[in-house]
Amino acid sequence: MRNVTTLVLAGAMLAGLSAAAQAACQGRLTNRSGYLVTLSQDGGPTVAVPPGRSLPIRYVRPGRLDVAALCPGIGPGVGPGAAPVQSASLTYQAVLDRCYIEVGDGFFERQIGPAFIDGLDVKPFTVNAPRQGDIAVAGAPAGCPLPPRISARY
Repeated sequence: MRNVTTLVLAGAMLAGLSAAAQAACQGRLTNRSGYLVTLSQDGGPTVAVPPGRSLPIRYVRPGRLDVAALCPGIGPGVGPGAAPVQSASLTYQAVLDRCYIEVGDGFFERQIGPAFIDGLDVKPFTVNAPRQGDIAVAGAPAGCPLPPRISARY
């Protein structure tokens, strides 16, 4: 009976260890800008995040995020499908309980660990701030066309 209990406990511990080995972190894309921000994870579908909104990002394994800032509004040269004002392709790591967006060139990585720099700016994107794995977008939509004026004439 004692051996059976030991085997059951050992099996439960191994199951717990294997569950802990899989990363399951959550970051957030926060759009505090006037841009329309799009995000695609690992080549998947693109999701639009309007100004003043945020979107959770789930990290399960290492991969890539493609983020772009577009001019908001409607018409040619603005909104989804338009050429981005700024874009970035960011790689991220998701290992055990640690998820972060890779920054820099790996200089001193062996000495002080990966992603030791928080808040690296890839204008208008700020990565790993306020937490590891987060992306914040801020700023006014520079280079975007002004919306057309509405005439008061009928």
